[in-house]
Amino acid sequence: MIKKLGDSVLYIGTDDRDLDLFEGQFAVPEGMAYNSYVILDDKIAVMDTVDGRKTAEWLDNLQEVLGGRKPDYLVIQHMEPDHSASIDAFLSQYSTATVVGNAKTFEMIRKYFPKLASEGYLTLQFLTRGKSQRKYIEYFMNSDPIPPPNVVNLETINRCNSTCEFCTANKNAEKRPFARMEESLYYNIIDQLRDWGYKGHLTLYGNNEPWLDTRIVEFHKYARQQLPDVFIFMSTNGLLLDVDKVKSIVPYVNQLIINNYCLDMKFHDNIKEIYKYVKAHPEEFKDVDILIQMRYLKEVLTNRAGSAPNKAATEKVIKETCLMPYTDMWITPNGKLGICCCDNFEVADMGDLTKTPLKEAWDSPAYRKLREAVKDGRQNYPFCKHCDFIDAGLRMDIVNDILKKRAIVQACLNVKGIERTGAVFTAPWCE
Repeated sequence: MIKKLGDSVLYIGTDDRDLDLFEGQFAVPEGMAYNSYVILDDKIAVMDTVDGRKTAEWLDNLQEVLGGRKPDYLVIQHMEPDHSASIDAFLSQYSTATVVGNAKTFEMIRKYFPKLASEGYLTLQFLTRGKSQRKYIEYFMNSDPIPPPNVVNLETINRCNSTCEFCTANKNAEKRPFARMEESLYYNIIDQLRDWGYKGHLTLYGNNEPWLDTRIVEFHKYARQQLPDVFIFMSTNGLLLDVDKVKSIVPYVNQLIINNYCLDMKFHDNIKEIYKYVKAHPEEFKDVDILIQMRYLKEVLTNRAGSAPNKAATEKVIKETCLMPYTDMWITPNGKLGICCCDNFEVADMGDLTKTPLKEAWDSPAYRKLREAVKDGRQNYPFCKHCDFIDAGLRMDIVNDILKKRAIVQACLNVKGIERTGAVFTAPWCE
C-alpha cells in the first residue's frame, strides 16, 4: 500500500491479513500492518522495513515510489522482525545505502544478519583503506634495510577450547597436529627481538587460546622484562579466566582483550565476575587497558583464504593488496613463519626460526617473492587471490600512524634542506 502523507513523505507499508497472532500470542482478528516510510528529498531515506512475510510486496512499493532513484539511507528504528526482517533483502538490492541506527542496532544486526554485517564491513573497508596501503608498501619496499614487523604474533600452543564457527581453530574443526612451543625456542625468539631493538606490538596468540598454555604468565613476564618498550597485548576467549588469572597477567601486558563469544549476547558467569571486580577495583588496573568484547559464536567473517569453516571460498578475485606480509610476523609453535592468520594449516613456508635468525627470516627469499607479488594485488599470489581478509583496526591504525610520523619528519627535513636517505628516523627539532 502506498500513501502520500506530505510533499516528500510516503507510506510504503503492507497489510498482513493472514496473520492470526502477533508475536505468537496476541490475537489480531483483522491482521497486522507493517509500517514503513520513504522521505524523498535531496537525499532519500527509507524508515524501517517489514516482516519477512511481506518482503516482496514492500520492495515493489519501494521501487514504485523511487521512480528509478536509489535510496541513500535505511533508518532502523526497531529490530523486532515486523520492523527489520527485510533488512538483508533491502541491502541486497540497494547495496550502496548507508544503514543508520544506534549501537544496539548494529550489535543485533551482527547476531541476526551475520553474513550481511560481514559483507557490509568488507565493502566499507575496501573503499577507505587503499591509499594508506599503497603508501606504506611503497615505503616498505624502498627501505634498506627493510623495516621490522609492526606486530609479532607468537603462538605458543596451537589449540583452542571454543566453538566459534568462523574459526579454523574451532575445537570441533581443528585439523592441525598438536604443537607446543619448546621453551628454549620461545626465549630465543624474545631475545632476538630484544637484540633487534624491537619496539612494536607483541601478542602470544595466533589461532589459539593462550590460556591453554600453562606457561603463559611466565612467558609474558619474560617478554616484559626483555622488551620493556613493546606494546604487549593478550587476546583470549575468557572461558578459562577468573579474577586471579587476570591479576596474574596484568603486570606484564598493556592490554587485555576478553572476547565473550556466545549465542545470547550475555556475559559468561566468570566474565561477569571479572567485570564486577575490575569495575570495583579500578586502582588495581589503572596501568592496563581491559577490553571486554561481546562476540557472536556464529559470526560470518572472512573466508580466510578458503579455510573458514562457515564461509565458502569464493571464485571472486580480490584485486587489491594486503598489508599482512609487510606488517605482521606470524610464528607457529614449531617455529615456522606463516603468511598470516589465514595460513592456519601452514600452507606457506616463509622461514624456520629453528634454523634461521629472526631478522634474516623476515627478509627471506620466500617473503620477498610474496611481497613483490601482492604489492599490486592479491590476484598475483595463489594462496591470497581469493582471500577476503581485510586490513582494519589495529593494523591500519599503526600504518597510518607511521605514515603520519614519516610525513612530519620529511617536512622537517625539507625545511632544514636535508636530503632524507635510508630508514625512518626521528628528528628532535620536530618534537
